[in-house]
Amino acid sequence: MSDKNINKPGVQPIYCDPQYVYHDSYVCREIPVIHPIVHVNRQNIVNVPRHYTQPTQSTQVLDPGLPGKDQVCGCGHRPCGHKRPNPWLW
Repeated sequence: MSDKNINKPGVQPIYCDPQYVYHDSYVCREIPVIHPIVHVNRQNIVNVPRHYTQPTQSTQVLDPGLPGKDQVCGCGHRPCGHKRPNPWLW
């Protein structure tokens, strides 16, 4: 609006409500945000079998019998006719 229009004789100026023009600017402001961290050391127990041996000792006498004679198979009859199993083939 120019000044020459305001000073015209007989004309009353009209005043409007002001209009606002905003010129926003932003400024950073740090706000602390705390994240607690808890370190937990865990020990997990795992069952693992451990095998132990218990050695024993025994003496066994294996008599193959006399050559050419009927052998006893364990049935209780002499001579039974059964051949005694060869202990070396077990």
